[in-house]
Amino acid sequence: MKRLATSVSLAQKLVAMISVLILLVAGALTMILERTQRDQLLDKTLEIQQMSLRVLATMMSQNLDGLSFRITPDGSLADVIWEELPEFASHELIDLVGQNTGTTATLFGWDSAQGEFVRLTTNIKAADGSRAVGTVLGKNGAVHPVMLRGETFRGQATILGTDYITIYEPIMNPAGEVRGIFYVGVSRASVDAALRESFIAATALSLVFVVLASALAWFAVKHLTSPLRALGSAITSIAAKRYDTDVPATDHPDEIGAIARNLERFRDQLAEADRLAQHASTRQHEQERVVRDLTAALERLARGDLTGRIESHPSDPFPADYEQLRATFNALAESLNDMVTSITESAQGVRSGAGEIAQVAQDLSSRAETQAATLEQSAAALNQLTESVRATAGKASQADRATTENRGQAEVGRSVVREAVSAMRQIEKSSEQITRIIGVIDDISFQTNLLALNAGVEAARAGEAGRGFAVVASEVRALAQRASGSAKEIKALISESSQQVAEGSALVSRTGESLEDILGRVSEVSALVSEIAAAATEQAKGLAEINTGINQIDVVTQQNAAVAEESTAAASSLMSEAEQLTQALSGFRTMGSARATPRSATATAPRPRPPEPDRPSAPRRAKAAGGGGGWEEF
Repeated sequence: MKRLATSVSLAQKLVAMISVLILLVAGALTMILERTQRDQLLDKTLEIQQMSLRVLATMMSQNLDGLSFRITPDGSLADVIWEELPEFASHELIDLVGQNTGTTATLFGWDSAQGEFVRLTTNIKAADGSRAVGTVLGKNGAVHPVMLRGETFRGQATILGTDYITIYEPIMNPAGEVRGIFYVGVSRASVDAALRESFIAATALSLVFVVLASALAWFAVKHLTSPLRALGSAITSIAAKRYDTDVPATDHPDEIGAIARNLERFRDQLAEADRLAQHASTRQHEQERVVRDLTAALERLARGDLTGRIESHPSDPFPADYEQLRATFNALAESLNDMVTSITESAQGVRSGAGEIAQVAQDLSSRAETQAATLEQSAAALNQLTESVRATAGKASQADRATTENRGQAEVGRSVVREAVSAMRQIEKSSEQITRIIGVIDDISFQTNLLALNAGVEAARAGEAGRGFAVVASEVRALAQRASGSAKEIKALISESSQQVAEGSALVSRTGESLEDILGRVSEVSALVSEIAAAATEQAKGLAEINTGINQIDVVTQQNAAVAEESTAAASSLMSEAEQLTQALSGFRTMGSARATPRSATATAPRPRPPEPDRPSAPRRAKAAGGGGGWEEF
């Protein structure tokens, strides 16, 4: 059924519907005509009956006495009064009525003994020619009670097997009592035959109307649906996305023209929607490309690889709408690369300087130990001088030379300590610069976080189209927060290193003060030795003072050795902190990481420690103090 419905055209459907409608109209018209004919026939039958009653009453009144009646304006018989109904020897009079009117007629009389109306005369005959004279109307019929009320009865009755359309008019006596009935009947068969003839005529007329109306409907539908067929072809072309198809019938002023104009607007809307869909698809591909490249770059950045950049190849250029985003990311990566490289280099410099300080402190400790051994030997020499005064002059000369050399060595140690203090201050300045750089990184992280927050807000305003960009903004914001956390950790490490450098500087300052004391003591010893050489006679008195001075020098020298050991430990701790900072920064891969590795290896290479002599002499101590290159390199 569905396939059949789709194979039937609109014109055929309209013709079928109009034909059905015409058939219904024709059927209704036929029924109306048949009903009208029937009503007309019934009215005509009633007129014939009324005429028959008038003829019957007139002929009875003309030929029989005592009968009077009245004719109403509509031709009906009324107020029929008959003083006494006669007896009929023949039925010629009633037959004459039938011959003149073509109806059946009967006169009923009231039989009070039977309580029935009895037929007195009638023109109705049976098949054998007999009449139903003397038969009663019947009490159980519908006519009997109406007649007793003195009212007219109209209806159907079957007489001798034949159906009649009847009318019964009561006959009254002057006292107002019912004494008889005038009956007139028309054969129902004749009325039905006339009705059949009128129905056949109405049906034939309706069929002619149906045929003519169907033909007119077919031509009208063909004329009306031809624009619709053209519109159907245009719709098929538009459905196939051929939007350059011309829409016909747009100039029609009727509903078809309205449909055509709406179809034309719909075609333009479909073309625009298709163009927007293609544009949206292109935008989606661009966004996917941007999200893919930016995600890959951010993943590299999250792994600490600062060398990655978002490229835009001529064969596959980056979307122009997102070029600013690519440039901003590349600039951020470049800035991070430069900062991490600078921090790495500074950390390597700190580590190298800490190694130099550790080496110098170690050398200083070695020299202090050497000085302690020398003092012990000097004490032994003074004991020998006590036993032999005569050898004092030669030993005093040697002591004078040794004292002079010690003084020169102490002067060198004082300059070295001053340089160490200056180096410590430079380290403190470098730490402050690193702290400022960390502050810049923190500011950049804050700005990046703020930009990512603004980007997230703009992406939220963009709705569905900015969802991918919101994810990118969230990732950039997380990266900025991680960078800020790392910067804070580096800042804490630098602060701790600065504190330790300050402690090392204080220790070196204390070492310098100790060396100043040593220099003063050595000067005193030199003066004493000179006096011993100049005045051998006073050696006995001065030996006790020399012993006392030597003991004090030994104590101070032991203290200096301890201070040198503490400086060595502080320098080692600073070097360890610098190593940790370098390791923390080694997780970042920068553009200069390949060049920084050899430099770091060179800066952290340990210097060879000079061999400790069994008993150092003045020239060898001077070489140890001035021959190392660590201070000059630093």
